[in-house]
Amino acid sequence: MTNRMWTIAGISVLTVGLALYFFLAVFPDIQDRDQAEEELAEEERYQQQLETAIREEAEARASEPEDTTELQRRLPVVRQTDRFLMDLNQAEEVAGARILSISMRYDLPVHGFETVEPPHTEDVEERTSTPADVRRNEVEDLEEEPEQDPEEAVEEEDVPPEEAEPDITDRQEQAEDTAGNGAVLTDELDGLLKQTATVEVRVSNYDSLAGFINELDQLVRFVNIESIVFLGASEDRIFDGASDIFLEVQVSSFYYEELEHLEHEAPVLDYPDPGEEADPFLESN
Repeated sequence: MTNRMWTIAGISVLTVGLALYFFLAVFPDIQDRDQAEEELAEEERYQQQLETAIREEAEARASEPEDTTELQRRLPVVRQTDRFLMDLNQAEEVAGARILSISMRYDLPVHGFETVEPPHTEDVEERTSTPADVRRNEVEDLEEEPEQDPEEAVEEEDVPPEEAEPDITDRQEQAEDTAGNGAVLTDELDGLLKQTATVEVRVSNYDSLAGFINELDQLVRFVNIESIVFLGASEDRIFDGASDIFLEVQVSSFYYEELEHLEHEAPVLDYPDPGEEADPFLESN
C-alpha cells in the first residue's frame, strides 16, 4: 500500500471513531438536555396555568358574598330567642339546677364601658392594731352595750319579712351600682341590641350554682351575666345541701340588627313536627 492509501485509511478510521464517539457519548447528552428543556418549559406552562386558576378562584370568591352562618352563631342579626332559651335549658340540665321562671325584655340598647382607676385617697390612717387589740375592743364594746328592753326585742322579732328584707329591685340596683365601680358607661353601640332574660333559679348546692353560671359563660353565643341576686333572707343563703337556695340571674344575649338582611344565613334550629299545636317560635325569633 502506498502512503496515500495509508493516509486515506487513517482518515477514514479517525472519522468513524469521531462519529461513534459523537453518537455514543455526545448525542445522548444533547438529547437529555433538549428533553430537560422541554420538561422545564412544560412545568413553567403548568405553573402559569395553576397561578391563573388560583387567581381566578380568588377573584370569584372575592366577588361572592361571604357566608355569615358561623359568625352568626356568636352574634346573630336577629333575636333568635328560641336558641337563647334552649341555651338556658341546656345550662339548667347540665348543672342540675332548676329554672322556675323566665321573663324576657327585648331590643335593649347596649352601652360600652370604659375602665377607669378609682380615685386615690391620701388621708388614709395607718393600720397599727393587732388581732389581740381587735378582740379586746370587741369585748369592751359588748360590756359597754346596754341591755335591750324585752319589749323592744319582741317588737323587732315581729317585723314582717317583707319589711326586714329589702325589695328585690332595690337589691338589683345596689348590685348594679357596686358592679359599676371602676367603669364608666359610654355611648350606645350603633346597631347592637340585646335581649335580657330574668331567670329565677333554684339550686341545692354550690356546685349547681357554679355549674349553671359556668355553662352560660361557655356558650358559643355572646352573652353577658348582668347580675346575680339571692332571694330570701340572708340566713337562708347557706349551701348545706338540705335546703334549696333561690336566686335571680339576669343574662343578656346580643344581636346586630343593622345587618338584618343577612337573616337568611342565620343558623337554623330543627324542631320536631308540632302537629296541630301552635309553635310560638315561628312567629317571632
